[in-house]
Parts: sequence; C-alpha cells; structure tokens
Amino acid sequence: MQKLKNSLPKKNRYTLTAIIKLDIKLNVIGLNIKKGVINSNARLTYTEAQKIIDNGKGNCYDLLNTLKSISMKLRRNRFKIGSLNIEIPEAEFIMGDGGIPSKITIKKHLKAHELVEEFMLLANRVIAEKFAKKYKPFIYRNHGKPEPERLMRLNTLLAHLG
Repeated sequence: MQKLKNSLPKKNRYTLTAIIKLDIKLNVIGLNIKKGVINSNARLTYTEAQKIIDNGKGNCYDLLNTLKSISMKLRRNRFKIGSLNIEIPEAEFIMGDGGIPSKITIKKHLKAHELVEEFMLLANRVIAEKFAKKYKPFIYRNHGKPEPERLMRLNTLLAHLG
C-alpha cells in the first residue's frame, strides 16, 4: 500500500487550533483560537489506535483511553438532543503500483473513528456558534455536486475492478 507523504510524522503542519475548555458535564466553558504548529512524534492509523484501546496497553494508551471516554460521553449527549447516526459504508482504495487503485473494499467502522469524529463535531459546533454570534453573514464550506465527468471516470474505474 502506498503511503502519502503528507501523512508522515515529524513534519510541521500549520493550523488554526481551537482550544476548547469543558466542564465536568462536558459543557463548553471556554474557547481560545490560536495559530499553531503541529509536529507529531508518531502517527497512528485508526486500526493501530483501535488495537491499543482494545488491548489496554501500548503507545499513548492512557491518552487514547481518556479521549475514548470523553468522546463516548459527547456522543451520548449529542444523541440526547436529537442528533442522527447515519452510517454509510465507506469505500477504501488499496493502491497498487504507480498509485493506481488495485482493489476497493468497504472500510471497517471502528470506535477509533467515532473518537475522532466526536472531537471534530465538537470543534465544528463551537466554532460555528462563536462566529454566528459575532459575524453575519457567516462563510462556510459547501461541497457542490460532483462534476459529471468525474462521476463517469469513477464509474469506469469501478466497472474495471468488478
């Protein structure tokens, strides 16, 4: 499987970071947005993180276990206020020689995915609430409809792979 260069550790990634302070009931009690630099010492895939959580030991276990516990509570709270859980199977492309997909499978849904998802949703919600109160109108990212030509190329590739 081909690794992407931008996914390697020890590389500076410049960010806008949302530092969100939560109380014991996971209510947002503070938000600080700062420019930052992320330079990780290691990179875990979702599968690797899930194995560490499941085995109860390994690199970053204490941190992962704490994040898992918080994310589960965030998830429960989100569902209590009416959030939906729509699970749509996600394709996973296995890359062969020259970066050409050689196989397409259905990606296995892991609790590690939910862990990351909950913190991303929290950040999105808190940032949107802050900016909606402060600025009007609010600019946001919108994914438009896919171009017909790109859909045709995808259909050709999928047909080729069976």
